[in-house]
Amino acid sequence: MRAAGADLLENRHRLIERGGGGGRDGGRLAVAGVGDFKHGAVRLDRALGDVPADVPRVLVSHSPDLIEYLPAGLRVDVMLSGHTHNGQLHFPLLGPLTVPSQFGKRYLHGLKQVRGTWLYVSAGVGTSAVPFRWGNPPELPVIRLVGDQERVADG
Repeated sequence: MRAAGADLLENRHRLIERGGGGGRDGGRLAVAGVGDFKHGAVRLDRALGDVPADVPRVLVSHSPDLIEYLPAGLRVDVMLSGHTHNGQLHFPLLGPLTVPSQFGKRYLHGLKQVRGTWLYVSAGVGTSAVPFRWGNPPELPVIRLVGDQERVADG
């Protein structure tokens, strides 16, 4: 990924700034990433520790299980995850064959709010262990983040 020019956010963040224009004020957004439980250290203190309190925060974590371990004093507005692949193999009436989560189907797929943090778990496009998907179409979600003022204006 680095050779392709991607900036990996492993246990760190980037502030993204939107300039004024078109009648909108500028704004900032912190996008942070952490390592995976099984493949590296999850260091939330490094990833979000020095983000200003007034800046909205998006955390990217491979595993949605991290939502259960966020410290009570750490504000995360949105968390984006994958890992479960929405079960990858879905059987009629039975559902997913396996769910790689210590919380079972709780964070299998979709949008949930957990103690003030919005969590979206994507089904993704890939596979894990078994090199195919069945009964579970791939997903490339498009997520639009809006501020409180925009939400009020949009109704």
